[in-house]
Amino acid sequence: MAWFPASCSAQSLNWSPDRLLSWDDFQGIPQPAGEEAAHIDCGIICSLEKVNIWTGRPRYAVSSYMNPQSSWVDPEQMSDPLLAHEQLHFDMAEWYAVKIRRALSARGVTVKRGEEILTRLLQEFDHAQTQYDLDTNHGRLSTVQSRWTEQVQNGLAPFHHPGK
Repeated sequence: MAWFPASCSAQSLNWSPDRLLSWDDFQGIPQPAGEEAAHIDCGIICSLEKVNIWTGRPRYAVSSYMNPQSSWVDPEQMSDPLLAHEQLHFDMAEWYAVKIRRALSARGVTVKRGEEILTRLLQEFDHAQTQYDLDTNHGRLSTVQSRWTEQVQNGLAPFHHPGK
């Protein structure tokens, strides 16, 4: 079993707590007319690496990515708050990748159960991404943006910033 989104490519960037996005990472062609001033193509990659022949326990590889070639920004609307909004989309992808890793590594998970977990959490991720844009009006509502930022950062902190 593998779940590799079509937009994931060899040029995709893997999420890292040590590397924030820059506008140089948005190399796609801006899309005309719409609510978005920028668009990040990010997501989660999951593959079944192997199944232990003795226990039947699966081992998965899960990571989050950003595709620069299909991510874009309207050059006239570039701003630090907009970049922070797009960064949080990417951070959210990693947060859900962490949730998926944890769920798939739980005791008693079978390949069939792993597929069910993956399907459910990827649907939650898609819904969260959409809700984030709706709630923040694509980053234009700074107070709501701050609440989302806090929620996602708090979700990631135990996994990527030990001791804080």
